[in-house]
Amino acid sequence: MTTLQKMNPLKYIPNTITCLNLACGAAATAISFHQDYRTAIILILAAAVFDFCDGLAARALNAYSAIGKELDSLADLISFGTAPAMILYNILAPVHGEISIVSMSPFVIIIGSALRLAKFNTDDRQSDNFRGLPTPASALLIGSAIYYVSDNPASLRNMGESISLIPLASIAIFALLISDIEMTSLKFKGFGFRKNLRRYMVLFLATVTAILFYIPSKSVSLALFAAICSYIALNILLAIISVIYHKFIK
Repeated sequence: MTTLQKMNPLKYIPNTITCLNLACGAAATAISFHQDYRTAIILILAAAVFDFCDGLAARALNAYSAIGKELDSLADLISFGTAPAMILYNILAPVHGEISIVSMSPFVIIIGSALRLAKFNTDDRQSDNFRGLPTPASALLIGSAIYYVSDNPASLRNMGESISLIPLASIAIFALLISDIEMTSLKFKGFGFRKNLRRYMVLFLATVTAILFYIPSKSVSLALFAAICSYIALNILLAIISVIYHKFIK
């Protein structure tokens, strides 16, 4: 077999899509320094779409590789860790100074994302569900909140002027990222009801929550924020129930 015959251009498609994810994250980070938060958030959303598509492409083409796995994590760190953290930093810095504990507090999200991704790459318990908040969910949680608030410049300014709101939110997201809480993966390996009961529960609750928030507000960003909050809340509730069951009932 010749070298040309061995080369299969299709196997490069997943990594190319991953690089598009990375490009969107890098662009979002740069644009956040110009206070164009909406464009930055749209780029983060695009990165999330590419992140979903590279996995689909890898499965469809059976084009898995060790470098693809590492590249995906590096791209996610930029798009879903660095980019949202820099949006928050640039909201805080004009008020609290470029070098201050308050302004730099969102950097813990970058650290949490790095730890989360490193754990994912080395933890064999995460084949069906995640351990800790997935980095795309973290980024979309932040992005949807900022996108919604940016409708009202006064609200965005008040958020930046608060000495505690963004720092405490950043610490909470960091804790969720590095936690060992089982978080439902929405990647279906089949559509059987019993095997996917948890996934269907999460999808149903998130969809209903999104609709309930969208109807009065007509805001897609608020609906997305509410849906992700419901996803987090349900997984925390299921984790508490599991602990109670195994310690006191079983």
